[in-house]
Amino acid sequence: MQYRPSRKRSTTTQQLDPETRASRRGRRARQAARERRIAVVALVAVAVVGILGAVLHQSASTAHAATTAATVASNSASHKSLTCPYNGCTASKCHAKTASKSRRKASKRSSSHTIASMRIKTAPTLTAQSQSSSAAQVAAKARVTSSAASARRSVAMAASPKPSTHAKKTPARSTATAKSKARGTITIVTFGYSFAGPPSGSTYVADVRNIDAGSFSQDENGLMASVRARVMATAAAKAWHTKMRTEWLPNLSGGDKIAIGCARGHHRSVSLAVVFAADLEAHGFTVNLVNRDIHKTW
Repeated sequence: MQYRPSRKRSTTTQQLDPETRASRRGRRARQAARERRIAVVALVAVAVVGILGAVLHQSASTAHAATTAATVASNSASHKSLTCPYNGCTASKCHAKTASKSRRKASKRSSSHTIASMRIKTAPTLTAQSQSSSAAQVAAKARVTSSAASARRSVAMAASPKPSTHAKKTPARSTATAKSKARGTITIVTFGYSFAGPPSGSTYVADVRNIDAGSFSQDENGLMASVRARVMATAAAKAWHTKMRTEWLPNLSGGDKIAIGCARGHHRSVSLAVVFAADLEAHGFTVNLVNRDIHKTW
């Protein structure tokens, strides 16, 4: 199938005349020449900047070299002015040796002078008269010191009362009283029936679940004064406390164990145990309070 352009394309396509084509070529040539001129100007500017930078760097290097040379020259001149006192040389090593030798000699002279002055000051010569006067002064000071010490002893003896036989016997009686109060150790175990029963080997067991002191939170326990006040304010807690003091306390001895339990072993049993432990300690017992279930949660 042969391709045929459409009628619309054939109508829009126009052939340019020679003058138009020539004018367009002229514009393109002028545009290219303008771009070439711009590129040349940019290259020239870059070259000029580079040349200026090199010139400035060279001048700075030259100035620095001149300054360094002047400093070296001044140092060498000042060094040459220092001549060795021994052979007239200008070597730095010789100057250093000379300075170190002079410093060592000066230090030796100062140290020997100091030692001699110290020896003279610390070792004076004593004449016979001065020795006798110093001995007399020492004896007089000793007499004054002994008399002052005896006076102080007499004043202290007069001011302090004589120890009596009653005062001597007091420590023995206090020791006997302390021994009579040490009646032994009693263990009080608080527990909760919700976790386990009372511990084995208990002399007395108290079930204080009948105490109605209201509800408590898990963060509270009978070791808090506010919780103990609420528990001990109830009639049931007072009845248990009275029974412990009147019936249990007279029959207790060292080594006994008391178990006090409530529902969970946090509030009522612990409160009553703390109160009764104070009563036992007042009667000379040593109390070992064990709160078995106070750290358990429900």
